Amino acid sequence: MPVFLIVILFIYAAMYVYLGWEVDQVFAGLGWWRAPIYGFLTLMFLAPVIVVQLDRRLKFRWAQAAALPGYLWMAGLFWFCSLALAAGAWNLAVAALGMKWPGILAATITHRTGFAAACVVIAVGLAAGVLGAQRIRLKRVTIRIPGLAENVRGLKLLQISDLHLGVHMGQRRLGRVLELVREAEADVLISTGDLTDSAFENIRWFAEELREINPPRGKFAVLGNHEFYAGVAESLRFHEAAGFTVLRGTAATVMEGLRIAGVDDPAGEGMKRVECFAEEEALWRDGSIELQTLTRPLKRPPSPKGEGATTILLKHQPRIEARSVGHIDLQLSGHTHGGQVFPFHLVVKWIYPLFAGRYATGPAGEGPQIYVHRGTGTWGPPVRLFSPPEVTLITVE
Repeated sequence: MPVFLIVILFIYAAMYVYLGWEVDQVFAGLGWWRAPIYGFLTLMFLAPVIVVQLDRRLKFRWAQAAALPGYLWMAGLFWFCSLALAAGAWNLAVAALGMKWPGILAATITHRTGFAAACVVIAVGLAAGVLGAQRIRLKRVTIRIPGLAENVRGLKLLQISDLHLGVHMGQRRLGRVLELVREAEADVLISTGDLTDSAFENIRWFAEELREINPPRGKFAVLGNHEFYAGVAESLRFHEAAGFTVLRGTAATVMEGLRIAGVDDPAGEGMKRVECFAEEEALWRDGSIELQTLTRPLKRPPSPKGEGATTILLKHQPRIEARSVGHIDLQLSGHTHGGQVFPFHLVVKWIYPLFAGRYATGPAGEGPQIYVHRGTGTWGPPVRLFSPPEVTLITVE
C-alpha cells in the first residue's frame, strides 16, 4: 500500500510540474502573476487531502464544496497531460519526417496552439463527463449457469457496485439509483463493494434511503477497498443500517439450490486491519464456510441429491483464483469502474484483463463465469466518459 501511494503521488506531482512548465512556455513573462497562478496550482494539488480531512472531521458540506472543483480539476489535469503526450508524439513523428520532407514541419503543434486546443477539449470533456455520470442506466443481462436447479431458473439478481456514497455521490444521483432498483423488481439486491466512502454520520441518511429497499430474497454485500480506507467499523455500521447482510468469508443460502458467498477485499489485510478476513480464506463444510488458510479451496457441500448447490461468489476485485475453478459457478465483481475516465481505461485494462462485462474463464471456458460491473457511481472526478454507469439486473437461467 505505501509503495502504491508513493507511485501515485509521484505521478500526480509530475503532472503538476509539467503543467507549470507549460504555463511558463505559453505565457512567457508572467511577472507578478506567477505567484497567484502557482498558489492556485498548489491549492488544487492539495485539494484531495483537504477533502479527506474535512470529511473525516465530519465537515461534510465543506468537503462536498471542496470536492467538486478539486476533483473536476483532477480530471482536467489528467486529460491535459494525456493530450500533451499525444501532441509530443505527433511532433516527434513530424520532426522525423521533416528530415526528408521539410515542408511537413509546418504541421508541428506549438505550445500555444496545443494549450488552447487542450483547454477546449477539456471543457467539452468535462461537460460530457458530468452528464455521463448522471445518466445511470438499468442494464439487463442473462447468464446461463450449467446445472442450475429448476426452481432457481429465472431468479433476478440486481447488482450495484462502487457507489462511493459520500462526497462523490449526491442526493439526485442516489435518487436515480433507487428509482432503477425499484423499477427492476429483483429477487435479490447485491452490492459488490465500495458502497461507502465516508464516516457513517456523514452518510446516515443514505442508509435510511437504502433501507427502504426490501427484495423478497434479501440484500447481500461485501466490503471493497474503500470500505477499509473509510474505516471498516463505520462501513459495517452503514451496511447494517441499510439492511444489508455483509458476507465476510461466509455464505447465505438464498433458496434451495443456491448459495451466495462473499469475501473481503484484500486491501483490509494489506492495511493490517484485524477486523479483515483475508481474501477467499474459506472452505465449504456442511453448508457453511469456515475460515481457513488462503491455500484451501472452496468446496461445495453435498446436497441430499448428491450434487452441490450453485454457488455465486461476491468479490470486489475481478480476479478469479485458480483454486476456485470447479468450486464456484459465477463470480460478481466491480472495482474497475469500466475505466471511468477515458483514456484511463487503458491503464485499468492492463491491470485488470477482466475489465467490464461477462467473461467465461479457463482455457476452454470451463472455469466459472464472471460478471464485472462498470460501477454505479464515481470516485474522484464526478465524471464518466465512454464508461456509462449502470445498475445491472442479472437473470440466471
